[in-house]
Order: sequence, then structure tokens, then C-alpha cells
Amino acid sequence: MKTLYIHVGQPKTGTTALQVFCLHNRKALNQKGYEYPFFHYKYEHINRRRNGHFLVGVVRDSEGNRLKDVEQRLLKEGLALVEQSFQTYDHVVLSDERLWHASKGPLFEYWNILKEHSVTHGYVIKMIVYLRRQDVFATSWRNQMIKNGFEGAYGQLRWEEWIQNTPGIVLDYYWLLEKIAAVIGKENIKVRIYDRAWLERDGGNIYTDFLDAIDLQMDDTFEIAEEDPNPSLTLNLQEIKRVVNNLPGYTQAGTGADFFGKAIKLCASGKNPDYPCSMFSVEELKEFLGKYEESNNKIAKEYLHREGPLFDMKIKELEKWTENNPYMYEDIIRYFGQIALLQQEEIEKLKAGVSANKARLNKITDMAKHPMSAAKRILRGSKASSD
Repeated sequence: MKTLYIHVGQPKTGTTALQVFCLHNRKALNQKGYEYPFFHYKYEHINRRRNGHFLVGVVRDSEGNRLKDVEQRLLKEGLALVEQSFQTYDHVVLSDERLWHASKGPLFEYWNILKEHSVTHGYVIKMIVYLRRQDVFATSWRNQMIKNGFEGAYGQLRWEEWIQNTPGIVLDYYWLLEKIAAVIGKENIKVRIYDRAWLERDGGNIYTDFLDAIDLQMDDTFEIAEEDPNPSLTLNLQEIKRVVNNLPGYTQAGTGADFFGKAIKLCASGKNPDYPCSMFSVEELKEFLGKYEESNNKIAKEYLHREGPLFDMKIKELEKWTENNPYMYEDIIRYFGQIALLQQEEIEKLKAGVSANKARLNKITDMAKHPMSAAKRILRGSKASSD
């Protein structure tokens, strides 16, 4: 049976690494009857390796208005690419981390469209989702939004405001799984646990786990490309960057964002003071996880066919983070010191460019004033080269 595997994320569960892996090993997948199709259209701020983005992609004009006719055209082109891939291969793999959270709202319609397309063209849909314990996922996702400088609730709210409703994400995993299962069938949903101990059991990793999810096994034909480091921010650096995100005129794509963003990533990559802490107090964390205990247990039983908790429920006894902790002063100095160093580096580059341009301009001016002398110098140089 022809199979469309849809890897829906969620974000912060190794999705980028898996997309790079699939693209890097496209030929190896082809040899085994699998295709990871390459969608031609480039969505703004979306890497092309996210080949399933056409299902939920939003296109806007220069004034920010949605171009729904373009979105529908691209959706049809994407589905046509899937159909074309099935003419050569029995298995097609799509991946995009937005597919999971987009399923909670109006964009859920893409599941109905896919289902209809699968019936018409004779293939089955298998969805793959990686789940992470809710507290770990929520804090990791917020870290990424703040680091990337997202506006509004995603990267500007204080922790206490944000954690009340966790905008943009779904933490009741069972609710969303059931919603999708109603369209494609529970038997066609593959739930994986994004946890180091789970992934590395029997010497495995995220890549061996993903291949198993698409009914393949790791062998010598696959290569694992070296990953670019993506360090998380310490909680102090998160707070510093959150405040910067709120500066008037600051935007993700602005000139200032380049300095501020580079500086925060450099600080994250450097040696940071040892301040083990958590955004939750122990009591808050227990209460937070308790909200999802029942639904998580349902996932374990109904989707993984096992009893017991879905995740490792060990809780570290960590101090709750506060903004006036003894390391904040040093972190603020390090961050803005790094910005100053980046600015100085840019100034030096500009100076060097100006000097080089001035030297070239003087040479051109000299040639214009003394054309015969310039011609003789060129001829001498040409002769010396030939000798």
C-alpha cells in the first residue's frame, strides 16, 4: 500500500535535525522506495527543507494582507507533487513542525483535504508526532521564541503572563491527537517520546527512532550530517532578551536585531555562571504536570499500548528563578559588552572597506590624470608575469 508519512513535529523535538537528515539522505531513501520531495516555492522565513509547509503555509503581500488565492494554488501544487512522487515511489515523507500546532485552529482543514486526496489517489496517511513532557516543551519553546525575537505574546510576555495560557501551542496532547484521529484513524498515528533515555535505548538516537517510525532501519547507506549548534539561553539571558524584544522599534528583521540576536547567541555559547534554577517552583511544577496526567495516561494506553505514565515524571528539586538573582548583574554586563564588541567589529570592517575603496579611487584617478604612465606600468607588470 502506498503510504504518505507526515511528520508534524512538534517544535523543539529534533524536527530540524530530522529534516536535514532526510534531505541529506534523499538518495538513500530513494533506493529503498521512499521520496522526500523538494517543494519549489520559498515561503518567507521558512527553510525549504520543511517540505510539508504547503499544507498550512500563509502568504502575505507587502502590506501584510493574506493572499488566500496564492495559498490555495500552492496547496494544489504541493498535493500534485505528492501525487507525482507516488508514480515512482511507494512511500512519500513530508515534514513541517507547524503542522502540529496549526491543527488546533481553522488550518485543521488540511487534514480533511489530505484525507480526500488519499482516497482519490489510493494511499494511506501515517502521522508521526514527537511529544515532550509539557513543562520541558513549554519552557524550551518559549526560550526559542524569545531568542528569535518574536513579537507579542510569543517573545515579549513575562513568564507569569505567558504560562497562564501558553499562546500558540497545545499542551493537551490527547485532545489534539483525538481530533486528528477522527479524520485519519487512530491506527495511523505514531506517537514517539522525545526523551534522551527513550531515544537512546538499545544504542539508538533520534535518527534510528525516526527511521523505525517510517518502517525502515538504520544501515550504512544513511549518513548523519554534522548539526549546527543551537544553544539554549540561560533563564537570565531569556529575561534580558525578552526586555530587548519589547524595545520600541525593535523587530526580528531590523538592523538592531542583528546585533542583539548575535550577542545573545554568543553569550549562550560562552561560559555561563552556574545557576541551576527553574521557572517553576517544585509545588508549581507538580500542579502544572497534574493538569495533564490523566490525558497523558490515555495516550500511553491508547496510542502506545502500555500502562503507566507517558513520560519520566522525575522532578528536580531546583530553586525558582527570580530576576534579582546574584548572577543577573554579571549577565547584563556580558550581554551588552558583547553588543559593543560586535559594533566595534562592524566599525572596523566599514573602515577597512572605506580605505580599500579610497585606494581604488586614487588609483583610478591617477590613471585618468596620467594615462601613458599607467599604461607603461600595466605593460611592465604584464611582461614580468610572462617572464
